[in-house]
Amino acid sequence: MSIEVALRTELRKVSLFPEQVDTLGLHDSLFVSGILDSLGLVWLISLIEQEFHLSIPLEEVSLDQFGTLAEIIAFIEQNEERDHI
Repeated sequence: MSIEVALRTELRKVSLFPEQVDTLGLHDSLFVSGILDSLGLVWLISLIEQEFHLSIPLEEVSLDQFGTLAEIIAFIEQNEERDHI
C-alpha cells in the first residue's frame, strides 16, 4: 500500500469530514479545508506513528510539516529509514 493511500485511510479515522478525504488534493490545507483541527492532528500523528513505525517528537510537529497530505508524505518518507521502532 502506498504512503498516500495509508495516510488517507488514517486521516478518515480522525477527520471532521471523512467523506471529503478522498477528494482532498495533495496540496490542500488540512486545516483550511476543515478536514482536521488541532486535536485531530494529535490523533493523526499517533496513528502515523503506529502505521509507519515512527516516533514523532511533538517539537517536530508544525504546520510546515503537517499542513497538507504532500507535506506529511514527505515527512514520513524522510523519517521512515531514520527512526524505525
